[in-house]
Amino acid sequence: MTTLKPLLARNRSWALQKCQHDPDYFEKWVDGQRPHSLWIGCSDSRVPAEVLTGSQPGELFVHRNIANMLDPADDNVMSVLQYALHYLEVERVVLCGHYGCGGVQAALSLPTLPLAQESSALARRIGQLRNTLHHEIVQIADGVVLRPPPAPAPTRSPLAMRWTPWWKPTFAPSSPVCWRVNRCRRCSPAGDRSACTAASTIWLPAI
Repeated sequence: MTTLKPLLARNRSWALQKCQHDPDYFEKWVDGQRPHSLWIGCSDSRVPAEVLTGSQPGELFVHRNIANMLDPADDNVMSVLQYALHYLEVERVVLCGHYGCGGVQAALSLPTLPLAQESSALARRIGQLRNTLHHEIVQIADGVVLRPPPAPAPTRSPLAMRWTPWWKPTFAPSSPVCWRVNRCRRCSPAGDRSACTAASTIWLPAI
């Protein structure tokens, strides 16, 4: 059986390294937090917000759930949203998804899931996601595809993220938003380091 000892040992090692580099590292966060963004992301263990964005403690206020769903009927996520906006006064809300999402894959295969017929929290949440995606699901009946399948998407790392600044944008549509090598959905071609002007959806480079 796996114990917590390895995690505790790594935590002690991490804390020691931080203190050796900056003796006041932990003292900086004693008096409270001033995060600049609320990050709503997926619970997938491969996409931790702070690691992928290189953020330090105090920079991101984070909420994660299966398939990074934002449901107005979910008191959990809505209480996080209200706290971030009204008390922390974050500058922006980032709703971040990623490729290879297990929640989306589970929604597409819901009828075959062991919990699909049970009144479980997982079945309800995944069922909501499936209902949201039903227009995008290829339906097959009697061997006939009722809707043409989409063109195969290029292979991407699950760590490649799609994020949308949603609240209090700090930029105008014509101002520089991002610099990248990969192609944005509505931005300049790959390799052209021009300013992103999408001002809505931004693709981060695959890792």
